[in-house]
Amino acid sequence: MFYVRYLIKQVGDITEKDFGGYDSEYNYINAATEAGYSTLSYDRIGTGKSTKADSHLRNGSLSEFASISIPNPSKVVQVGHSFGSALVNALAETEPSLSDVIVLTGYSSNTTWTVSFAIASNFPIAAETDPQRFGEYDKGSLTWADELANQYAFFRYPYFDPDVLAAAERNKMPAAIGEILILEPTDSPAWTGPVLLISADQDHVLCGGKCHGILSQAKQLFPNAETYVQPNMGHFMNLHFNATAFYGVVNDFVGGNVVL
Repeated sequence: MFYVRYLIKQVGDITEKDFGGYDSEYNYINAATEAGYSTLSYDRIGTGKSTKADSHLRNGSLSEFASISIPNPSKVVQVGHSFGSALVNALAETEPSLSDVIVLTGYSSNTTWTVSFAIASNFPIAAETDPQRFGEYDKGSLTWADELANQYAFFRYPYFDPDVLAAAERNKMPAAIGEILILEPTDSPAWTGPVLLISADQDHVLCGGKCHGILSQAKQLFPNAETYVQPNMGHFMNLHFNATAFYGVVNDFVGGNVVL
């Protein structure tokens, strides 16, 4: 089942703190709310309080998802990051009627650097690296080795606070091996709506640390795409000093394509 962490019903009604707290510059929920948007956040399968599915999917049984009731929105904007962007990308192709606008952050169509990312992360078995936190996960659930691996893959010095890196390491969650293996971009000619593709300029995972000229290659996957490269950050875009500027780009794009 999905575990819904917080439902913001109206502007200013934040019922639970997100990363860094209500007033934090790293809090995207706060940035979206201040811009006038209502948001629904949930833990993806396998993380937080959501269902811990068998990572190999061999037993053929998955728990039924819990249903939630929310008011019918006039417009639906799908915003993803990294693996979440891959999911939104696939959803836009297979079920284009489910969204009005999509935003793919931490995204690229170039997978050249996937191998170096995997080597740097090492991907040990999560339950063996931290039995107290991850002991309930099976051996198909992986994580990166330590804080140094976290920084190398996802952060870019000196554009982040070391305390934020430490907090990110303390709060990391495992990923099933099946998730890691399906991180592929999807050609989406069926999606003709507005789409914004964003990467950090020094994203090691997506473009070896030099994203200018790389992200533009992804425009060919969509009939109507815009691209933007955010300066001075790595793959974990939310956790760098200029996260609020990144949020502003997203909100401006959404505001230009959705009438509140």
